[in-house]
Amino acid sequence: MAYGVSITGANDSFVFDTTIAGATAMPVVQGDTGVTSGNAYSGYTAGDLIFAKPANSNVYIIGADWSSTTPVAFGSQTFILLRPADTGGLAVNQNGTNYGLQIFDSDGTTVMYDSRHTNAGLDIKAGLGAGLPGGGSMPSGINGDFQVDESSSNLIYTAYNSNTYVLISSSYSRQMGFITVRYHHYRFKPGTTNIYYVGYYHWSGFGNNGFGGIPSSSQIIVGDLV
Repeated sequence: MAYGVSITGANDSFVFDTTIAGATAMPVVQGDTGVTSGNAYSGYTAGDLIFAKPANSNVYIIGADWSSTTPVAFGSQTFILLRPADTGGLAVNQNGTNYGLQIFDSDGTTVMYDSRHTNAGLDIKAGLGAGLPGGGSMPSGINGDFQVDESSSNLIYTAYNSNTYVLISSSYSRQMGFITVRYHHYRFKPGTTNIYYVGYYHWSGFGNNGFGGIPSSSQIIVGDLV
């Protein structure tokens, strides 16, 4: 490698590599915070990544509405925030000490990594690209909502546990009159360890209605808080 620092974990897993131009760590700066459906994510700052899971097994699906400056939760959740290490004002004693390791970019001032920023991490378990079909059926009998397609074509992860979260930062959730649009939402199915992608539209008005699937359009990331 060129001059710099390369950090690997168990089984040669990637941790950090300063030879990646402009790279910056994304420490967990806020852990396991609750938000009820329809409310904003507390502590959120522009540029943060939000990872979320259902608040309990009664929550059918989770997602978010990013149409305002501060995103709003769809479905009650618990969430964590990841923030770029080069963001000003990050605490430098979250791991319980003022001592640690700092790594700077080639400019000598931009922080790429600071071990004091966090006392927790996110272990990435799965990542999927675009193209999951979404879809489902109407009516569902589940609170009168759209019933999501839980087929293998929308299955994104098969081993979730109480510490598993999914990236919610690309989610979209809007209800505009008689039209409902939701995609990059997720179903943590109770009684299993399966997580499904959810994407659909539904409209109802003037004596007619219709619905269909909306495919995933960006990266899906699943991880465990450790």
